[in-house]
Amino acid sequence: PQRNISQNNWVVYHFRHLFLVKFLEVLLHSCAQGMSYLHASDIQVHGRLKSTNCVVDNRMVVKITDFGCNAFLSQEHGKNSASPVDLWTAPEHLREEGTSQKGDVYSFAIICQEIVLRRNLFLSKTSQKLPDICVFKVYMLIRSCWEEDPEKRPDFKKVEGLPYMDNMMRRLQMYSRNLEHLVEERTALYKADSV
Repeated sequence: PQRNISQNNWVVYHFRHLFLVKFLEVLLHSCAQGMSYLHASDIQVHGRLKSTNCVVDNRMVVKITDFGCNAFLSQEHGKNSASPVDLWTAPEHLREEGTSQKGDVYSFAIICQEIVLRRNLFLSKTSQKLPDICVFKVYMLIRSCWEEDPEKRPDFKKVEGLPYMDNMMRRLQMYSRNLEHLVEERTALYKADSV
């Protein structure tokens, strides 16, 4: 049986859906920006990128953590010891020791999939059914970052420069600045009224 949905409810539903999609795209772009910065720095490779190493600040900007620890951790863990980090590790690094920037891109794809599905299960590469929240261009980004051949994966500069990603980030930053100004203005009015 079909439900009778008022026009207002339809608009609210689609606005929420669109907002969530754009919000997820902004998170992905912010993560790609952070990794692009890290890859251009002296550190060059994260090597242990996973979702718990991506924290979000009060401006909804993703901050990358736990980088530069590979030298210390590789001494602690032997080659044969399994680790939860293996779930985010690129196949070429599971087969042989080492880390690479393209391996970080693979890990980023797993994080993207977690954000889009809002759970930590692998999206089947053969699955033709996209989740409602997954925009096709985001799905294709995930697929390209999941390439078995590391040379076919994009680098973070390319991911960061995707037009829809950059546009979303600019809009969110503008909204954030406007919101901060509005809060300051309202706080000043509140303080003036309470005097």
